[in-house]
Amino acid sequence: MKRFGGFALVVVIALGLATLPAMADTAFSDLGNPVNYNCCFGWTVGGQNSLVGLVEDANQFTSAVSGTVNQIDLGLGWVLGTNGATIQLWTSVNNLPGTLLGTGTVTGLPTFGTTSSQLVTASGNFGNITAGQQYFVVVLAESDEWAAWNVNNQNVNGLLLQNTGNGWNSFPGETLGAFDVLTGGQGQVPEPASLMLLGSGLLAFASKLRRKK
Repeated sequence: MKRFGGFALVVVIALGLATLPAMADTAFSDLGNPVNYNCCFGWTVGGQNSLVGLVEDANQFTSAVSGTVNQIDLGLGWVLGTNGATIQLWTSVNNLPGTLLGTGTVTGLPTFGTTSSQLVTASGNFGNITAGQQYFVVVLAESDEWAAWNVNNQNVNGLLLQNTGNGWNSFPGETLGAFDVLTGGQGQVPEPASLMLLGSGLLAFASKLRRKK
């Protein structure tokens, strides 16, 4: 009976821990801690029918971890037109976007120049990445939209690409846009109340087993 009770308790603990959210790993981040970036300077992003014309931006980064990317956060501001954007993750081949790994969308962009900490989040399966390999985050505006990708204020520089309709133009050593790339879980930590509830349930189960002995 004692052996069974101990085993059952271990099973309950294992099942309880299995339900806890997985922690996210950071493949790349140039965001401050706490989150902050340059509020009022950014790389123009424009749709084909926007006031500024087509401007697509790509920032290259080197992944610090291997895993499946499921979240990309950016400092991205709205100026005119439809409020939203498409976020893509690409492999890097000869310092150009190679293979598209995944696509997500964001809406509700804050007005550019009004914040230095609000992020927009693209979630979903962006594919697998490998530690030490280079990739591109690409930002595409809606057809009539003028937006801006806020630059980081952590002195992180790298390769910026811009496409204005005739292919990618390369600008090495530029200040990268503010963003992070996350793999694994959603980066959420269980609320204290949730942990307390789990602990109370386990204690009640253990107490019940003791009474049966």
